[in-house]
Amino acid sequence: MKVTLILAEAATAHPDGTVSMLRAGINRAVNATAPIPLNAALVARVEGDVSEGGSRHTFTVRLLNEDGRDVIPKVEGGFVMPPEWGAVNLVLNFQAVFPKHGRFAFHFDVDGTNHAQWSVEVASRPPSPNKP
Repeated sequence: MKVTLILAEAATAHPDGTVSMLRAGINRAVNATAPIPLNAALVARVEGDVSEGGSRHTFTVRLLNEDGRDVIPKVEGGFVMPPEWGAVNLVLNFQAVFPKHGRFAFHFDVDGTNHAQWSVEVASRPPSPNKP
């Protein structure tokens, strides 16, 4: 099983197995003072192999701070892999409030095992542009 995560401003899963995303690839939130709000969608693409067709799985998503503590309540759910070889797209819309500046990470676990992470830097100002 392979899991790919991406953070977007908004996302919608479609019945044909595709996902529409707006401003995908968010890895930074900027606000001069804390707390720092973020409304976004975490998109997880879970790809199974031939042996996993039709199997049921549970997932857990956690947003952790640098100390490994939860920032928001964990999200739990389940999914079934397609009967034939394929993938499942999960779109998780959320509202988070980062209590301080620093690094945070979404952790995506399937059946109790971590399969993917997506990091977010929460900063007081945008990064300086690279000068030639």
